[in-house]
Amino acid sequence: MVYGVILVGVVCFDFDGTLVDSYTCLPDVYRKLCQAVGLSSSQADVAVAELMELEDLKEVEEDYRRELWWGRYFSDRWGLELSSAELSRLHLMWFEWRTQLTTVVDCALDVLLRLKEAGFKVYIVCGSDVIPGVKRRRVEASGLLAATDGLYVAHEDFDGCVVDKAIELASAHGAVPYVVDDKPRRVSKAVDRGARAILVRFTGPLKRVWCEPYPPEVTVVDRLCDVLDVVLGSGV
Repeated sequence: MVYGVILVGVVCFDFDGTLVDSYTCLPDVYRKLCQAVGLSSSQADVAVAELMELEDLKEVEEDYRRELWWGRYFSDRWGLELSSAELSRLHLMWFEWRTQLTTVVDCALDVLLRLKEAGFKVYIVCGSDVIPGVKRRRVEASGLLAATDGLYVAHEDFDGCVVDKAIELASAHGAVPYVVDDKPRRVSKAVDRGARAILVRFTGPLKRVWCEPYPPEVTVVDRLCDVLDVVLGSGV
């Protein structure tokens, strides 16, 4: 018998695109932003398409400093000179709109609860929204946090990458974590670090980041609820 360490399974979930769909709403969120800066309806039609393309490119670069690239975009494209204070306010409003329009994946709560009932430690480990506290508020608004053993936000609750934090959490229980994410890049890193990786297919308005390759060791599921079959069927 091993004393001091209780061996349990650990599953770490991403948030955006995995437990919730916070991407499909982005065109509507950007339309609200365009209205807030005073663009006409026809101008907003153009701007939304261009901002979504920019969002897609920046997602690949993992550059979420929207206040910087929004400022350049609205100045260069529409001649709008927005102050730092205005851009900060707009960024907060953008996240408020996104939170309101985000939908929780139908089976998300059931998946979390059933894993916990089966004895797994369940965490949400995700990237930051740049503005301190915003990601935590968004997770709390989803109603999913209470069904987990904790939330860890990069650059707020820990330094380093999400996958390394998942491994750290699992190591405390003598386990190798399951890392569940919608982005090939993240699950590829999980495989590289020796974790178990589950990719939940997601189709949203941003295309580039979800088209990246991933290694054959990644388990791919079409629906979040299929994660239960993978994890509970593993016997680990």
